[in-house]
Amino acid sequence: DRARRCMVRLRALADELGMTTGAILTLEDVTESARLRAELERRATHDMLTRVMNRASVIAVIEDALARPGTNGIAAIFVDLDRFKGVNDSLGHAAGDELLRIVADRLAIAVRADDALGRIGGDEFLVVCSGIRGVAPARRVAERISRALCRPVHLAGTTLDMQASLGVAFSGHRPITADALVARADAAMYESKRQGLGRPVVYSADLARTS
Repeated sequence: DRARRCMVRLRALADELGMTTGAILTLEDVTESARLRAELERRATHDMLTRVMNRASVIAVIEDALARPGTNGIAAIFVDLDRFKGVNDSLGHAAGDELLRIVADRLAIAVRADDALGRIGGDEFLVVCSGIRGVAPARRVAERISRALCRPVHLAGTTLDMQASLGVAFSGHRPITADALVARADAAMYESKRQGLGRPVVYSADLARTS
């Protein structure tokens, strides 16, 4: 049986002189209400399809990390699946949903233990690497993600060749907002998609001038 949760209440009994004569102990089973609260919290903070964080939650992770003094830096990795629409069109939305769940599972394995992972809409995911020491290690995380997503997927009786476009943005030590950091990662992702190779692109000043 699953563990039960109980709320314990203790009320002292006293006589006319105020002397304690006993106590009433009550136990209330709050297992179901606790489960419901946990479920409501999970629904508010996580994407119900993939079980990873939702957009608001993963952006909040960036905001909290940027506000933390003495951090080494924050990297945002924007992940967008290539040719996802074709999967929905040819195999149906149920297959598309299953593909998103597979992608989320692969991302969860590819990222570091302390990284945050969220689905920010459609076939787009965001990985947040807090306390990362520069662009090079962030790129290595993105390359690991790329390799994980490039493996074929067996879905709905067929084999799909997977590929994703990835953009990497590093906060550095200058002030930046969460929205601005994500926008940079998004711009780098679009450059990756333009190249069409499924390789991570790191945001740079040159990219900013051409975007």
